[in-house]
Amino acid sequence: RNTMVQEGMISKDDLELFTVVDSAEEAVEVLRRSHRYGIQATVK
Repeated sequence: RNTMVQEGMISKDDLELFTVVDSAEEAVEVLRRSHRYGIQATVK
């Protein structure tokens, strides 16, 4: 994440758009929470 900012690929504010997790279970929980707020996740 910080490397992308340091190399000018994204701005520091863009880091708020990412959620970094350590496991598949955490990723599923992040997706479930976002769904509660009307955010639809897409898999690419």
